[in-house]
Amino acid sequence: MVVKKPYCMMNGNEQKKTPAVNEALLFTGKTKDELIALGVKVGTPIGYEKNYFSLSEDLFFGPSLDNAAAAVAGTLAVEELKEKARSCDIALLLSSQEESYGAGFKTGAFALKPDEIFVVDVDLGHTPETDKNKTVAVGEGPSVAVSVQTDRAMTKKVIALAKKKEIPCQPILNVKSTGTNASAVPFLMGGIPCAVVSIPLKYMHTPTEGLSIKDLENTGKLLAAYIEERYGAKEAE
Repeated sequence: MVVKKPYCMMNGNEQKKTPAVNEALLFTGKTKDELIALGVKVGTPIGYEKNYFSLSEDLFFGPSLDNAAAAVAGTLAVEELKEKARSCDIALLLSSQEESYGAGFKTGAFALKPDEIFVVDVDLGHTPETDKNKTVAVGEGPSVAVSVQTDRAMTKKVIALAKKKEIPCQPILNVKSTGTNASAVPFLMGGIPCAVVSIPLKYMHTPTEGLSIKDLENTGKLLAAYIEERYGAKEAE
């Protein structure tokens, strides 16, 4: 697949510029020797097709994964908890307009009046042309945002629990905004404790977004582990 730097990491001039051929990268998921063995060389014609595909047992690619992945992670968490006693209700909100006004999230929060909120989204996965200080590693677990928009105590508990349960995660610092629905949380109903857990995603907002299945599963495990630890059988008894 042909890829380039994520749109949201470009400056104004880069966003308006059509990349030259020598500025585009071709990501195959294979080594140079493997490609040579397949007969691929400089000048080999390539085509582009929009579909879902795997490049390995763990790496999965396709369009609109930034929305679908978060929904799957939440569903995995609920599935893991369905047979376990707990002292809380769990609501899974799949909201609209996150990229614009966040109307779906805001109205959903007022309707549900939750005690705590997990905002589950995607984070910029590292690729060769991006800054490692501004991206997270794909395959090393979900990121957990430390930000003025998130609840400090809740976030600390999530990170500590990940370490205790040996669930890989990547704490990251978002000084101002997390770039998620968490932006609205401090202003809803006097402020609701919130943590942001995100799945590392390569080539965000392109037709060939890519993620690690392990990261997806570990995101679900971390959400479920927190809910069970805080609202599980011990409090239900």
